[in-house]
Amino acid sequence: MTPSPPAARVQSLVAADILANPGPVVLLDTCALLDIIRQPLRPNIPSGTITAAVGIGLRTHASPGRAWIVASELVVEEWSSHAQHTKDEVEAHIKTTDRQVQQVLAAAQRLPILAQLSRWDLTSLKLPDELHNIAAGVLGCTEVLRSEQSHILSAHSRLINGYAPAKKGKQEYKDCVIVEQYLSLCRELRLGGLSTWCGFVSSNVNDYGTPAGLLPPLDADFAAVGLTFAVNFDAAFSLIR
Repeated sequence: MTPSPPAARVQSLVAADILANPGPVVLLDTCALLDIIRQPLRPNIPSGTITAAVGIGLRTHASPGRAWIVASELVVEEWSSHAQHTKDEVEAHIKTTDRQVQQVLAAAQRLPILAQLSRWDLTSLKLPDELHNIAAGVLGCTEVLRSEQSHILSAHSRLINGYAPAKKGKQEYKDCVIVEQYLSLCRELRLGGLSTWCGFVSSNVNDYGTPAGLLPPLDADFAAVGLTFAVNFDAAFSLIR
């Protein structure tokens, strides 16, 4: 059985725990977790994302050298809504790939020089289940942030002004709340003296930009609180090892 994420807590309590045991802070977007499951589907997701996610999860229990994983309660809700569908997509993709491989092998076995080729059953690996469990395990290591009134008010201001991740014609309310939660947490951590790396992990470059070029005003917002943008767990892990 995969672990469930902890109950959501107010920002001040999460910040106090991190400041009491300082370490790198990894802030999650939902797509970062879903990317662990859909890695076999998407060539742009490096396989190192899987081992990096496991490595970061292990670091949450390490002493010294601890890392912290933080997720908005909205990320937990989105994970619950989308994880099973994503797993089903990967399973269907693997079954299709399996059938295609078997067709190739069946043809190859007609050739005398390749007659010894054996069957390879990708479906039997249960890869979607394993990847889902890894992602759920990472979520089980998180500190879950409760949405507070100040975050919601700041998110509304971001929406009204069309500031990324919002834009005209695309409100992205939940993303705006998540961003404001993470900016607020980082602000409190920096004021409390935290000097370690803090990074937001998301592959949603359309709404956030890239590590080399965050969309304004996110570039200034992130810089002001010492927050880095990473597109996957592999990139984040390379910065905290």
